[in-house]
Amino acid sequence: MIKDFSISSVVNSKNQKSIRIVLKSENGKFSASVPSGTSVGSHEAREYMVGVEKKIAEKIKKNFIGLDEKRVDDVLEKIGGNLFEKIGGDFALAMSIASAR
Repeated sequence: MIKDFSISSVVNSKNQKSIRIVLKSENGKFSASVPSGTSVGSHEAREYMVGVEKKIAEKIKKNFIGLDEKRVDDVLEKIGGNLFEKIGGDFALAMSIASAR
């Protein structure tokens, strides 16, 4: 069960900003970092800057606190919208990976 999560900015090996999510659950503390995508096609997931994603994360945090880790992807899909335009594709992927660990 998820107790809390935080989002921060990290730099990847190409010196580009990436996001990192640290998820705290009853089973421990798990993290995932996801780089920003370089594709800009109309069918690509939406990406936000880390500052914007932090604000979005605070607004949607209540959807995840107390949630079983196995249900994270269902909630991400429900609140994320088409191509995750409401929450950002990199946030959705990092959250999914952290919860799967």
